[in-house]
Amino acid sequence: MKKRTFYKVSRKLHKYVGLICLIWFIPMGISGVLINHPDLIRGLSVPSILVPPNFHYVNWNRMAMRAAVYSQDDPDTLFVCGRKGVWQSKDGGRTFSAMEDGYPASAFEQDTNCLLLMETFKAKRLYAGNRGGLFLWDFESGKWERITHKGLNGTEVKDLMVLNGQPLVFTDGECYGLRGPNLQPVRLPMTFAIPPQKRASMTRFMLRIHDGTIAGMPGRLFVDAMGLVMIFLSFSALGLWYLPWRRKNIAKRNSDARLFRCLHRYHLKLGIYSVLFLLVITATGMIIRTPFRQFISNRTVPAAWLHPGQASTDHGPGIRRAVYLVNNDTLLLSTRTGFFTGPPDFSRPFALTPMEVPVSGMGVNIMEPLSNNRLLIGSFNGLYIWNGKTGSVEDWAAVPGKPARSRAVGAAVKNGQLQFWADYNRGTVSAGSLGFSPEMPSILEKETRMSLWRYLRGVHTGHIFREWTGRYTWLIIPMGGLLVLISIFTGGCDWLRRKGLL
Repeated sequence: MKKRTFYKVSRKLHKYVGLICLIWFIPMGISGVLINHPDLIRGLSVPSILVPPNFHYVNWNRMAMRAAVYSQDDPDTLFVCGRKGVWQSKDGGRTFSAMEDGYPASAFEQDTNCLLLMETFKAKRLYAGNRGGLFLWDFESGKWERITHKGLNGTEVKDLMVLNGQPLVFTDGECYGLRGPNLQPVRLPMTFAIPPQKRASMTRFMLRIHDGTIAGMPGRLFVDAMGLVMIFLSFSALGLWYLPWRRKNIAKRNSDARLFRCLHRYHLKLGIYSVLFLLVITATGMIIRTPFRQFISNRTVPAAWLHPGQASTDHGPGIRRAVYLVNNDTLLLSTRTGFFTGPPDFSRPFALTPMEVPVSGMGVNIMEPLSNNRLLIGSFNGLYIWNGKTGSVEDWAAVPGKPARSRAVGAAVKNGQLQFWADYNRGTVSAGSLGFSPEMPSILEKETRMSLWRYLRGVHTGHIFREWTGRYTWLIIPMGGLLVLISIFTGGCDWLRRKGLL
């Protein structure tokens, strides 16, 4: 009797939880597959009308401003870059105009990480590094030109800097120097002395299981296949409910029985073959999000567990920012692994260098030299000043008169002094009496197209629904994941009961 009751409850849960939550299961399956392969959708954007109001830009927030550079020849000329491309101001930041002629049209490739302005008596050049590669602004024609190279085409440029008059271009794991009259990129022999790690972050381990990279590209494709299975199970479940309902309430069709048997057969087969994998993928997706993430954030696993999904050390530890320390004649790189220092001629491998600067797990967003051998370092964990002479670290927010700690994403430095920085939520913030906060062009408030990849990522994490769910947004992933687990578990129990195994 108890088994029969359990079976009835299980069947009803599987049926009605699945039907009610199709509106959640299908988007999660589709978004999971597509965000795993950004190159497939990098040219597609979501129109402004479909972007929730909480994702609109206000005061250069949400990474509309990632970096800014001033002209040495004309102090009133300022260039700003971010998710909406590159903007120029000729009046000190009061008004801006878009520099879009020749720049990528898709929101994905418009997302610009860095700028480099070089002004000499011979020429004036402005470089921009974005998700699609490296671009050069022609001041005479007023157009962008793509600098083509097999290592840069379609590759995200992380940072730009000038060393001994030569522009250096940094990608995730390589460095290129621009040489010759045609500015041809030449790969420089940058290597890293990465010490072997015994332990690795459990959060990273769970993430690699969730997206499949724990097993490299085959693992990623396998997770994609599970996403497609989830989509099929959702649609077939809808068909298995609708066809009997239509036959009973609307009209009988001869083809219904054949279609029903086909859907039922493959729903059962694909469901039971994938049940364990779907359980693991769903569970790990829940664990790496709030509130479960806080329970594993400080826990580690053996580093060897990550080996199948780790990038080769030949490709570096994942560069985010680069800067030249003049007093030390050293290149400093911020990476996913930590800070690395090395010689500017790349004659020796870059070595891991401990720095007592609090950095978010998302990595460093700001690394700008200041006067007096200081360095401005910012991330989602705040904004800090590192003293190159003493090694001490000063919390910028702790300075009297400064606002509270920010989620720092960009900064503007002029003559060694911080003028303003950008907070992810608040937007640009003045650096006190010496600085100011530039006006964001009104067109940015109206033109809020998002890349399809970023939009789907917001769907997959639940953040895209914040406008409607507010402070309860964090519940979306655990509640949705729980419903998926219930549907998968009860489906497995139903199959076992049909086979007489339960």
